[in-house]
Amino acid sequence: RRKLHLKLQDRSLFRPVDLARAVKKVRKTAIKQNQPLWVKPPTIRPDGERTGMDDVGRRRMIAEGISRSLLQADKAIDDEAVLTALRAWGFYPNSIRRNVIPKGQTYVLSDTLGMIRSRDQRGPVISALSRQYPFFTQLLTAWFAARRPQQLDEAFPITSISVNSCYAAARHRDKNN
Repeated sequence: RRKLHLKLQDRSLFRPVDLARAVKKVRKTAIKQNQPLWVKPPTIRPDGERTGMDDVGRRRMIAEGISRSLLQADKAIDDEAVLTALRAWGFYPNSIRRNVIPKGQTYVLSDTLGMIRSRDQRGPVISALSRQYPFFTQLLTAWFAARRPQQLDEAFPITSISVNSCYAAARHRDKNN
């Protein structure tokens, strides 16, 4: 610590810089090739391309923000509002749902919100997506509750929601249903 204090006393280290140069936006970041393994690469690559995984998280945050604002507006949740949030939602490729993957494909774009069965057999748990994006989940359940078929009574429980995109699921019955 003493060496650090001595080093910081050297005023030549603290030369003022031109203000225009200090606030200038940098367009590209150089990636050093000899960095240790624990150094994470930038989220936006220097060539300007975004990776697909970064885009999914960004889209989900946008859908969550849209959902929050729709729920806080204290208005009825209409089809157009839900469609706006659903169009903003991003999907990671899901290869776990083998029973719905169409022939010739290796994955589907599908997420499950709400209560799910834990993989370690502890019983039902709230999905990580519902914990991470609670307003998106609440928006979908509020929309369903407002459009509940008359055949279902008011106490009909909604335990989970599968949100699918860009595929027609193969005919199936989920296990344990």
